[in-house]
Amino acid sequence: MSQDSGKKVNRFQMFKLLREAEDGTVVPLVVTGTSMMPFLFHKRSTVFLKKESNYIPRKGDIVFFMRQDSAAVMHRIVKIKKDGTLVIKGDAQRWREEIQPIQVFARVTHIIRKKRKFSVDYKPYRIMVALWSPFRLLHPFLAYCVHVWNRIPGKLSEIFRKKSS
Repeated sequence: MSQDSGKKVNRFQMFKLLREAEDGTVVPLVVTGTSMMPFLFHKRSTVFLKKESNYIPRKGDIVFFMRQDSAAVMHRIVKIKKDGTLVIKGDAQRWREEIQPIQVFARVTHIIRKKRKFSVDYKPYRIMVALWSPFRLLHPFLAYCVHVWNRIPGKLSEIFRKKSS
Protein backbone atom coordinates (compact mmCIF):
# COMPACT_ATOMS: atom_id res chain seq x y z
CA MET A 1 0.00 0.00 0.00
CA SER A 2 1.41 3.36 -0.93
CA GLN A 3 1.45 6.13 1.64
CA ASP A 4 0.57 8.74 -0.95
CA SER A 5 -2.39 7.10 -2.66
CA GLY A 6 -3.87 5.16 0.26
CA LYS A 7 -4.86 2.36 -2.12
CA LYS A 8 -3.54 -1.19 -2.27
CA VAL A 9 -0.98 -2.02 -4.93
CA ASN A 10 0.36 -5.36 -6.07
CA ARG A 11 4.03 -6.27 -6.11
CA PHE A 12 4.55 -5.35 -9.76
CA GLN A 13 2.95 -1.93 -9.18
CA MET A 14 5.19 -1.55 -6.11
CA PHE A 15 8.23 -2.35 -8.25
CA LYS A 16 7.23 0.37 -10.74
CA LEU A 17 6.60 2.83 -7.90
CA LEU A 18 10.00 2.16 -6.34
CA ARG A 19 11.83 2.24 -9.67
CA GLU A 20 10.47 5.75 -10.31
CA ALA A 21 10.77 6.96 -6.69
CA GLU A 22 13.48 9.25 -5.39
CA ASP A 23 16.34 7.88 -3.35
CA GLY A 24 15.40 7.49 0.33
CA THR A 25 11.69 6.96 -0.34
CA VAL A 26 10.04 4.61 2.18
CA VAL A 27 6.87 2.82 1.11
CA PRO A 28 4.72 0.37 3.13
CA LEU A 29 3.66 -2.91 1.54
CA VAL A 30 1.24 -5.49 2.95
CA VAL A 31 2.89 -8.90 2.60
CA THR A 32 1.26 -11.39 0.26
CA GLY A 33 2.36 -14.99 0.05
CA THR A 34 3.81 -17.44 2.54
CA SER A 35 7.43 -17.76 1.41
CA MET A 36 8.69 -15.52 4.25
CA MET A 37 6.91 -17.29 7.13
CA PRO A 38 7.35 -17.39 10.10
CA PHE A 39 8.73 -13.84 10.12
CA LEU A 40 6.22 -12.32 7.70
CA PHE A 41 2.59 -13.45 7.42
CA HIS A 42 0.27 -13.28 4.43
CA LYS A 43 -1.89 -10.14 4.68
CA ARG A 44 -1.04 -9.78 8.39
CA SER A 45 2.43 -8.23 8.17
CA THR A 46 3.38 -4.90 6.67
CA VAL A 47 6.93 -4.13 5.59
CA PHE A 48 8.47 -0.74 4.91
CA LEU A 49 10.58 -0.72 1.76
CA LYS A 50 13.31 1.87 1.38
CA LYS A 51 14.87 2.74 -1.95
CA GLU A 52 18.60 3.33 -1.58
CA SER A 53 20.91 3.81 -4.55
CA ASN A 54 23.98 3.31 -2.33
CA TYR A 55 22.63 0.20 -0.57
CA ILE A 56 25.31 -2.28 0.49
CA PRO A 57 23.75 -5.76 0.84
CA ARG A 58 24.14 -7.59 4.15
CA LYS A 59 23.50 -11.21 4.96
CA GLY A 60 20.09 -11.43 6.65
CA ASP A 61 18.55 -8.39 4.93
CA ILE A 62 15.16 -8.75 3.25
CA VAL A 63 15.26 -7.24 -0.23
CA PHE A 64 12.63 -6.44 -2.85
CA PHE A 65 13.87 -7.33 -6.32
CA MET A 66 12.84 -8.13 -9.88
CA ARG A 67 13.51 -11.64 -11.20
CA GLN A 68 14.58 -12.31 -14.78
CA ASP A 69 10.98 -13.39 -15.54
CA SER A 70 9.76 -9.93 -14.35
CA ALA A 71 8.29 -11.24 -11.10
CA ALA A 72 8.62 -8.80 -8.19
CA VAL A 73 9.76 -10.76 -5.12
CA MET A 74 10.76 -10.11 -1.52
CA HIS A 75 13.23 -12.60 0.02
CA ARG A 76 16.14 -12.73 2.43
CA ILE A 77 19.84 -12.58 1.54
CA VAL A 78 21.43 -15.77 2.91
CA LYS A 79 24.89 -15.38 1.38
CA ILE A 80 26.96 -12.90 -0.59
CA LYS A 81 29.43 -14.48 -2.97
CA LYS A 82 32.90 -13.03 -3.57
CA ASP A 83 31.83 -11.83 -7.04
CA GLY A 84 28.97 -9.85 -5.43
CA THR A 85 26.19 -12.24 -6.43
CA LEU A 86 23.44 -12.40 -3.82
CA VAL A 87 22.12 -15.81 -2.77
CA ILE A 88 18.55 -15.34 -1.60
CA LYS A 89 15.60 -17.43 -0.46
CA GLY A 90 12.28 -17.17 1.29
CA ASP A 91 12.33 -18.13 4.98
CA ALA A 92 9.83 -20.96 4.39
CA GLN A 93 11.58 -22.34 1.31
CA ARG A 94 14.29 -24.96 0.85
CA TRP A 95 15.63 -23.75 -2.47
CA ARG A 96 17.83 -20.74 -3.10
CA GLU A 97 18.34 -18.50 -6.09
CA GLU A 98 21.03 -16.10 -7.18
CA ILE A 99 20.51 -12.51 -8.23
CA GLN A 100 22.71 -9.58 -9.05
CA PRO A 101 22.70 -6.49 -6.81
CA ILE A 102 21.39 -4.45 -9.74
CA GLN A 103 18.10 -6.43 -9.50
CA VAL A 104 17.46 -5.09 -5.96
CA PHE A 105 15.22 -2.03 -5.84
CA ALA A 106 14.60 -1.68 -2.11
CA ARG A 107 15.28 -3.22 1.25
CA VAL A 108 12.99 -3.77 4.20
CA THR A 109 13.75 -1.38 7.07
CA HIS A 110 10.79 -1.98 9.42
CA ILE A 111 8.05 -4.52 9.96
CA ILE A 112 4.60 -4.17 11.51
CA ARG A 113 3.22 -7.40 12.91
CA LYS A 114 0.45 -7.73 15.49
CA LYS A 115 0.25 -3.91 15.66
CA ARG A 116 3.89 -3.72 16.73
CA LYS A 117 6.44 -1.88 14.58
CA PHE A 118 10.10 -2.82 14.85
CA SER A 119 13.29 -2.33 12.91
CA VAL A 120 14.88 -5.24 11.08
CA ASP A 121 18.03 -4.27 12.99
CA TYR A 122 16.24 -4.95 16.30
CA LYS A 123 18.61 -7.35 18.08
CA PRO A 124 16.05 -10.01 19.19
CA TYR A 125 14.71 -10.14 15.63
CA ARG A 126 18.22 -10.61 14.15
CA ILE A 127 18.92 -13.37 16.71
CA MET A 128 15.70 -15.20 15.76
CA VAL A 129 16.64 -14.97 12.06
CA ALA A 130 20.12 -16.34 12.84
CA LEU A 131 18.63 -19.23 14.84
CA TRP A 132 16.16 -20.02 12.06
CA SER A 133 18.75 -20.28 9.27
CA PRO A 134 20.44 -23.60 10.20
CA PHE A 135 17.13 -25.49 9.98
CA ARG A 136 16.74 -24.93 6.22
CA LEU A 137 15.50 -28.46 5.43
CA LEU A 138 12.77 -28.16 8.05
CA HIS A 139 11.65 -24.64 7.05
CA PRO A 140 8.44 -25.58 5.20
CA PHE A 141 7.30 -27.87 8.02
CA LEU A 142 8.28 -25.45 10.82
CA ALA A 143 6.72 -22.48 8.99
CA TYR A 144 3.47 -24.43 8.64
CA CYS A 145 3.53 -25.26 12.38
CA VAL A 146 4.03 -21.58 13.24
CA HIS A 147 1.19 -20.65 10.86
CA VAL A 148 -1.18 -23.14 12.54
CA TRP A 149 -0.06 -22.05 16.02
CA ASN A 150 -0.75 -18.39 15.18
CA ARG A 151 -4.27 -19.26 14.02
CA ILE A 152 -5.23 -20.99 17.30
CA PRO A 153 -6.16 -17.81 19.26
CA GLY A 154 -8.40 -16.64 16.40
CA LYS A 155 -10.12 -20.03 16.14
CA LEU A 156 -10.66 -20.20 19.90
CA SER A 157 -12.22 -16.73 19.97
CA GLU A 158 -14.58 -17.78 17.12
CA ILE A 159 -15.64 -20.86 19.10
CA PHE A 160 -16.30 -18.81 22.26
CA ARG A 161 -18.23 -16.17 20.31
CA LYS A 162 -20.46 -18.86 18.78
CA LYS A 163 -21.09 -20.47 22.20
CA SER A 164 -21.96 -17.14 23.82
CA SER A 165 -24.41 -16.21 21.02
